[in-house]
Amino acid sequence: SIELFKTQELAERQLQFAAGDASQALIEQAAALQQQTTFGDEATIQMQALLSSFGSTAEQVQTLTPLILDYAAASGKDLSQAATQLNNILNGTSTTLRGTSIQLSEGASATQRYNAVLQELSKHQGAAAALADTQAGRLAQLTNEYNDQREELGAKLIPIQLAFMEGTMSTIE
Repeated sequence: SIELFKTQELAERQLQFAAGDASQALIEQAAALQQQTTFGDEATIQMQALLSSFGSTAEQVQTLTPLILDYAAASGKDLSQAATQLNNILNGTSTTLRGTSIQLSEGASATQRYNAVLQELSKHQGAAAALADTQAGRLAQLTNEYNDQREELGAKLIPIQLAFMEGTMSTIE
């Protein structure tokens, strides 16, 4: 429970650092998408932080997030891998993405790259929800819900663990 809480807290803090004031809206988006897909909100938040740290605007991250979840679900990639590959197109370090129709010229503008990514990702729209609408998907959703409960428990347990460890350290000194 404590480990799950620490993962969630760290992901949220990384997003706050990368996206600033927009982080709360992105965290809420991740929570809503967890209800519709098999992706846990912490994985989505980590992916949003990654995109934000790569230089995507909060608006771009908000637009790309559900599309990347769909792309990852359709391609079998994890969210971090999918975001990194798509970021390579967005920032111009790559002009193609294997397994997709993205083929850009070396001099493509940022707008052309962004539009190409949106067009490609829209081909997979609904894939994450479709996977959630299976028995395996429902089990993954229930696991995410269970882990959210464990995160809440971890949030309550961590102050106790900290107090215990601080007390132990002061006793040893």
